[in-house]
Amino acid sequence: MIFGLTISDDSKEKQVDEDIRVMLFQMTRELLVNVIKHAKAHNIKVRTVKRDDIIRITVQDDGVGFDTAILKNRGSGG
Repeated sequence: MIFGLTISDDSKEKQVDEDIRVMLFQMTRELLVNVIKHAKAHNIKVRTVKRDDIIRITVQDDGVGFDTAILKNRGSGG
């Protein structure tokens, strides 16, 4: 069960093409769905920042995480 969702933005205008906007939305949504399904997190933070021509969206949670050593052993298939 999620107890807290915090969303922060740097208040800078972020004008992007609709295709890019849709892609950013879909990627962020997928991250949030994965947190809810797998992380057993209680708190989620979503942050958007624009620096020059780069838009960075960060999703952070206090969930269980996963063993990154598994990724090293899997190769490049997937």
